[in-house]
Amino acid sequence: MILIGKLITSQEESRSGYVMGYLDKLIEQKLEQHNQEIYETEKKLAEYKGLISEKQIKIEESYLKLIKRLKLVGMEIFSPCKIRRQYIFPDVLDDWDLYTEGDASWDIDPTFYVSPPSSIKLSIPENSKLYLICKHSDTLNIKEGRIVFNVAGINRDNYANIGISFRNTSPVGSPSIDNTYFILVQWDYYTGDTWIDRTLFGKVINGTRNWLDIFNEVKVTRDKAWSKVRITWWNDPNWNMIVIRWETFDSEKNEWVQGFPDITDPENSFLDSDYARVGVGAEPHGSANYGLFYDDVEVWVPS
Repeated sequence: MILIGKLITSQEESRSGYVMGYLDKLIEQKLEQHNQEIYETEKKLAEYKGLISEKQIKIEESYLKLIKRLKLVGMEIFSPCKIRRQYIFPDVLDDWDLYTEGDASWDIDPTFYVSPPSSIKLSIPENSKLYLICKHSDTLNIKEGRIVFNVAGINRDNYANIGISFRNTSPVGSPSIDNTYFILVQWDYYTGDTWIDRTLFGKVINGTRNWLDIFNEVKVTRDKAWSKVRITWWNDPNWNMIVIRWETFDSEKNEWVQGFPDITDPENSFLDSDYARVGVGAEPHGSANYGLFYDDVEVWVPS
């Protein structure tokens, strides 16, 4: 029994060492990729690549100013074990407020993940919602910032709608999605003639959703396979408006691809709020029990 106990301990230590080494390399890679993004954006502006109007140039210049200031606060890997590493949120969900409606629930899944040892699975029955709103002390007032996440469905037929909240004005301990900028990836929306998948950009004011733009397409896979998404929002001083950018990572080309035109809002809402938090979540798109997986959720804030 002693030998078995020692063997188990040795296996656990080996597994822990592998995870820590993996995470160290992963964080190093992310920081290098961020520096590369700055270089490529500077080059894009110098060559006017894909920039055909003065407004596009000005927006890209303000974007460059933002990303030069962005710093990684942390990444949530949804580990059931305490992780002590720089840039890694240490305890699963300890830095997140959970907003739930109905019978929505969550669980840690050790069988399907991007980074070891696990991911989070959100289960979303009819008339329910679940959102994770970051409450880390450095993420409470992100008027400009970035969230990066990996998302996957339970399967093709039971993929919950994806929700992204930013400039969320709810205070710590009382999460809501009543006043926030908002993106919704919606499956199987019935137009009256046909069923479509669509992506909606907008904001919620006192619980009412107001859409800035709607695209009848999605940029994530519907199957049980990971899609990596990057959402950036910032103030453009030239027009005093918020700019919202959606990008998806193309693993074959090893590059970020902008999925939609930049979304802008001249009302630039929630600037005076004491809180401007960020989060991800899931909503149902029918009467069945739907779900999502999330993993490697990164939060970036300007210095």
